[in-house]
Amino acid sequence: MLQPTPPPEVPITVQEAGLRMEMSAQLARIQRFVRDNGRLPASLQETEEELLTGVAYIPLADSTFRLRGNMSGVTIDYLST
Repeated sequence: MLQPTPPPEVPITVQEAGLRMEMSAQLARIQRFVRDNGRLPASLQETEEELLTGVAYIPLADSTFRLRGNMSGVTIDYLST
């Protein structure tokens, strides 16, 4: 039987770039929420926007938070300080 050749594996640098774009979009949503409400959201659901896969939101003390992106073995942390 003829089978199509599977597509090549996506390079790690491309996966990381995509994850950074998703994290950047989530960061903009959180910043918009803070601007409109004067506080951090308790969870990403509170931003009332579509949740992005692979991005976790961790509120910390005061007005700081961490975004942790994880996709295909690539992990990126963003700390709002």
